[in-house]
Amino acid sequence: MKEALTQTAKLFCSALRNLSLYPPSHPAISRPVQQAHERIVALFKERDPLVMGIIDDVLLFDEIPFYETDSLWKEIYGRLKGHQIESITFSGGLAQEELTALVNALALKIEDAVAKGGIAAVLAEQRVEHIKIKDLQEEDLRERAREVYDRSLTVVFDIMSELRMGRIPSGETANGVIAEMSDVVLKDKDALLALTMLKGYDDYTYVHSINVGILCLAFAAHQGLRGEEMRAVGLAGMLHDVGKVRTAEEIIKKPGSLTEAEMAIMKKHPVLGAEIVSRMKSIPHSAHEMILMHHVKYNLQGYPTIEKSRTVHPYSMAVAIADCYDALTTLRPYQKPRPATEAVKLMRRLAGKDLDPDMLESFVDMLGTYPAGTYVRLTTNEIGVIITPNHLDVTLPKVKIIIESGGALLPEPLEVDLLKDATGPGGERREVVASTNPILYGIDPAKYIG
Repeated sequence: MKEALTQTAKLFCSALRNLSLYPPSHPAISRPVQQAHERIVALFKERDPLVMGIIDDVLLFDEIPFYETDSLWKEIYGRLKGHQIESITFSGGLAQEELTALVNALALKIEDAVAKGGIAAVLAEQRVEHIKIKDLQEEDLRERAREVYDRSLTVVFDIMSELRMGRIPSGETANGVIAEMSDVVLKDKDALLALTMLKGYDDYTYVHSINVGILCLAFAAHQGLRGEEMRAVGLAGMLHDVGKVRTAEEIIKKPGSLTEAEMAIMKKHPVLGAEIVSRMKSIPHSAHEMILMHHVKYNLQGYPTIEKSRTVHPYSMAVAIADCYDALTTLRPYQKPRPATEAVKLMRRLAGKDLDPDMLESFVDMLGTYPAGTYVRLTTNEIGVIITPNHLDVTLPKVKIIIESGGALLPEPLEVDLLKDATGPGGERREVVASTNPILYGIDPAKYIG
């Protein structure tokens, strides 16, 4: 059974992969589809139905797991994740034409599938009856994202508390919550990115740490990293400031400029942080390196001074960019929070000197013009918050409308996917005009996020 399932999955993967090289009728596609169909029909004698899906970030075909190291993991897993599919169920009576329709549907570009109503709608249109698609539930993902976010705050608080008492905490809880975050990011990164807009000044140290961790994870995923490599970047982001626990609080929270002596003390926190994390159980060495170097600039200035013979970890710059972005968009004693668009403009001025220009542009591409959690004004003069950005057309995201065009607060927010329905209450077209500050409208920024 196991061998048959594995071979069927390989044939399915081969057909998907070959679609990028050949037309659907080519033998390189039709042959593996035919062979996969024959094997599935044979498998129905032992088990009906058969289910292929994703559970806890592992691709399963019936009881057989496929991990990141498997050659077909990326192909099938990536297709399911990209199309927001939780599982595919094959039932008895499956025709070869139905399996062909599924392969062709999964090969669609995401934007084309969305325009057609999703993979389930594409199959329904072709009268496919023996393949059922279960989509990831957006509400469930948002709820899980909030649970993981809240749990991560507790984890960082506990780590900092242990350090203040002179103990070195285990890294296992940090690893656990980063693994959960990774799973959410791969399912729906915007569910977590929206929560990075919850800027708690009172808990700045903890909230900032979590936000940088999330931004680093999302960026690592955007760069194509998976598994331990992706989680290491997230861990470095979440723990990048642990060295500050050994820095005097009056320096950390000083509202004005630091003196030369105070700055010299502050500049020690990357070294202190790397030393702390190196002693924490289960934290990979690459995370130590990223923490040590997250204040080393693109021009190799900054701190600490790195020997010319030493290689700077490439993703230490990802931590630096995420750190800078979250700091710029957060209220601090010495600055007002900036909208995402303004923060990006300021960061671009640092490109080529402080920040890696290519990595910065990739980070901006990951965020989108109006990231999840951004409050926006529509052409109808309605005010809402971005739930899910539309990276193909930034003016047509999924948005939660909070204030109607006349300026009144709606009794209940109205969720609208502007890509599917951009018609306003009076028949006018709804589009995003610009980001806005919710405080101007008496809105609690945190109330409608998550």
